[in-house]
Amino acid sequence: MLKNGIARAARTQALRRPFQQRAFQPKTFAPAIAHRFASTDAAKDGKVHQVIGAVVDVKFPTDVLPPILNALEAENGGQKLILEVAQHLGENVVRCIAMDGTEGLVRGQKASDSGNPIMVPVGPGVLGRIMNVTGDPIDERGPIKHDKKLPIHSEPPAFTDQSTSAEVLATGIKVVDLLAPYARGGKIGLFGGAGVGKTVFIQELINNIAKAHGGFSVFTGVGERTREGNDLYHEMQETGVIQLDGESKVALVFGQMNEPPGARARVALTGPARIDPTMGDAALNDVQVDDVQIIEETDFSARPAWEENLYTFTHELININAPSWYINPAFKMILGSFSDFNSIADGCPLTFSPELQSVLTSPDPPPFSFFLSLPAPRPGHWGVYVVCLVKAGEQPLLYNGSGTADDIDDLGISGRTEIYFDESTELPVLVAHAVKKRGYHIAHVGMLVWTPIPVPGLVPRSRGFILAAEAAFSLLFHTISAMITDRWIDHLLPWARESVEWGPRCSHLCLNEAIRGDLSLTPEELETVAALRVVRRREVAAAYRKKNAELFRQYGRDNWRRWYEKSKATAPGKILARAAKTRNKAINEERFFCNPCELAFQSRCALEDHIDCEAHWDVLAGVVKQPLGESAANVKAKRADTKAQGTFTCVPRKKAAGYPDSDSDVAPNGGKGKRKRKSKGAITKKSLSQRGTRDRAKARAEFICTPCNTTFISRQALAGHNKKTTHIKRVKKLAEWAAEEGDPEDDAEDSDEDSDQDSDQDSDQDIEDLDED
Repeated sequence: MLKNGIARAARTQALRRPFQQRAFQPKTFAPAIAHRFASTDAAKDGKVHQVIGAVVDVKFPTDVLPPILNALEAENGGQKLILEVAQHLGENVVRCIAMDGTEGLVRGQKASDSGNPIMVPVGPGVLGRIMNVTGDPIDERGPIKHDKKLPIHSEPPAFTDQSTSAEVLATGIKVVDLLAPYARGGKIGLFGGAGVGKTVFIQELINNIAKAHGGFSVFTGVGERTREGNDLYHEMQETGVIQLDGESKVALVFGQMNEPPGARARVALTGPARIDPTMGDAALNDVQVDDVQIIEETDFSARPAWEENLYTFTHELININAPSWYINPAFKMILGSFSDFNSIADGCPLTFSPELQSVLTSPDPPPFSFFLSLPAPRPGHWGVYVVCLVKAGEQPLLYNGSGTADDIDDLGISGRTEIYFDESTELPVLVAHAVKKRGYHIAHVGMLVWTPIPVPGLVPRSRGFILAAEAAFSLLFHTISAMITDRWIDHLLPWARESVEWGPRCSHLCLNEAIRGDLSLTPEELETVAALRVVRRREVAAAYRKKNAELFRQYGRDNWRRWYEKSKATAPGKILARAAKTRNKAINEERFFCNPCELAFQSRCALEDHIDCEAHWDVLAGVVKQPLGESAANVKAKRADTKAQGTFTCVPRKKAAGYPDSDSDVAPNGGKGKRKRKSKGAITKKSLSQRGTRDRAKARAEFICTPCNTTFISRQALAGHNKKTTHIKRVKKLAEWAAEEGDPEDDAEDSDEDSDQDSDQDSDQDIEDLDED
């Protein structure tokens, strides 16, 4: 959480000079700003062209468009809506940022150009009042008395008009004035976690400036919580900084977290605009200005306002004053501090379902159809899900839970939700009662929020965060049965239990459950434990494999078969996903690798098929593959286009080919034609035929290496063998032996006779074997 303090002070001596010589004397509209805001025509009327959240496009009938930063006025539900021009899109359309909610705004509504930027009231009447980004009062004390208005956009004072001397601003806070004195006219940033006293410090600073220096301050809250702004306002009344019936010393501007993004982005400019730099001597004497102190407190979160409200609700739920049997103290230990809560939330970022924003920002509970449209659980993620149970003529029922399994086989939330489609598993108590006793059936299981499975070092704390989110949704959507403990949380809920159209199926609040994992370990220690657990698991598997390899393989095959049958009935897509994951893992880990070709394969069968192919032997023989010619490249491209268009498609296998079969005018896999490509790792008729061809080639002994007494299936294979180091060494060794023992020709003749006899016997035996086959 970041809070900026911007201190701009005018020296007391400067205020005693003639008005024309004072430090701050910018014009109401500086030349550049005046030129930018100049309107050539009277107020122009346009129509709303498009609404996308806080972004509104307005189309005008002519090409005379309002300048950038001009304010447009429209009506939304009887209320005035201010739009600020941000961009000219062309075709007479301007893109605007809305300063308030756009719910109910439709195309075709009238939008008028005001001819100037957003204007806010200035002067003594703003002291003690609270206004929003557009200058409207929000303290329910009536309109603000003012004589003039100033734009929120203006040029900064020139360097010649600014004081160059450095002076210390006496704050009256001893530790600040001694250790870190503030420079008058400087900028101060206060950094700290939640609850350390930043707001209290700023409040004391405002009080001291008001009492010691007789000056006034402007407090701007950007993105703050509504509760903090309300507490600050009442505390200032108690300390006398704000006097409802007297003279106040501070003006407040709020653009809190419940405001749309446009209001929070521009409210920082509204605060400084409330100081009128052109006030005359009489006005200065009336206000008794000595130091002008602008303090801007910013809590600008990257999250949207509705998401920040949800996180705040979850944090307040954890910290309610309830006994330990209702909320596990472990949740308060890891998530009790808002800084710790935000830290874990940043490490476990949640993705919300698309329609959840409109549901949580609506004053009415959502219809049951909203839960039926939620996305299905996905593998590899944690999250919070809902189970929709329906029965004809009966009230629908709703159950929500969470999936936080960190085991790869469970697949997080996807593995958890499988129990609702498997009749052999045990369902939650109230869900099982509705399904088996009352005749309900599960219509849909969808995700509300999800996040990728975290790293092992964040698993226990992230699991606690997901459980806290589950508890928040259980209470928000009233999926938990009414209990006597509801009085502790009723004040936090936006909707009454009687207003929802479904019945609850959750039996208890998950905050009283234990958090699986060791919370006493640091993330680094958890990473080490997880790594040791993986090593130990592999050692145990290796020991079982060594003890009885066949039994180990059979056990793995049985497990896989049970998983396959189960997934085939419940989630067929998981089979293909897991098979693809296994293949990719084998390729990435290079389990089956061909060193000469530097290629990795997905299975042993695929590697064996590659070793038998001609491309592999060409690499061994050093044969360089010639590049494709122009005609061949054109044919290849044409076939790729034909395959992409699906001209020749096998309907049963849902695969396309690049050309028809030669025997029949259909796709090669269309049923009548031959299969042009076999499945990797599978034994097909073509693979059996290839193996038979290789066996017959070896039997004929057409390609044989005499020194090594080895038969090969092709000339390329023999050439590759002759280049091997083992073959060359054997030839040299035979030559040495022949030189030492006698005439190599006589020995060669003898060896030829012996080899002829052996080869004749081998050939006869091979022929007999082939005949038997």
